[in-house]
Amino acid sequence: MLGFFVLQSNVGSNLALLSILSGLFSVSNLIYTVNNDSHIPPQKEENSFLVDDKFKRSVFAGSISGCVLGLLPGLGPAQGTLIAQSLTLNKNVSPEEFIITNSGVNISDTLFSLIAIYLINNPRSAISVYVSNILSEVELIHIIFFIFVCLITVSVCCMLSIKVGDWMIDHVLKIDYKKFNLFIIILISSILVFFTICNNGCLWYVILCYVTSISLGLVCNVLDLSKSNLMGVLIVPSILTYLGII
Repeated sequence: MLGFFVLQSNVGSNLALLSILSGLFSVSNLIYTVNNDSHIPPQKEENSFLVDDKFKRSVFAGSISGCVLGLLPGLGPAQGTLIAQSLTLNKNVSPEEFIITNSGVNISDTLFSLIAIYLINNPRSAISVYVSNILSEVELIHIIFFIFVCLITVSVCCMLSIKVGDWMIDHVLKIDYKKFNLFIIILISSILVFFTICNNGCLWYVILCYVTSISLGLVCNVLDLSKSNLMGVLIVPSILTYLGII
């Protein structure tokens, strides 16, 4: 219902998505974390990992589920990770396997959402929408270029993430976690108000959607429900739109 009313309103799709997605998945988590006085656990530095069958299985499952996400509308990384875990038939997923699978989902999703522009001429993500606005017609040579850029980017980011991760381990415990979360909450809320005013949007309606989204997100946190259920805010309206019901 939230997705239906917000996305069908005249506040604009950009403001609508900013308000509901920030509230559902970001600010609600931060508020719950602040309220429960959470803290950063002790960190340890590990510079080795084992490329075994579990590693390869997680990479394969994440890549396949990311391909599905790139071609189907409304699905997010949470659904992709769930699909990948179903493919591996492994219910007891370790943190390492989850990170590998989720990374494979995100990378594959980004790549195939770009390929979807070429195959079905319909963008499936924010990045693909931006690319479709730049290129009036996506050809095969563009797809090959995208794949090449993705491979180079992933390789470089892999090395950078290791270096940045080592630096974060040395400095993250020095951060006041509660104050940092409060700062992020204020920053996101300020950005939302700023863009609403700049776009001459209805401020009280955007704030109402924002507060409602935060409340729904907190319900999932309090009841220990999966946040993937909240993707219904996009999936159900998308299905109804493609069926011609709304």
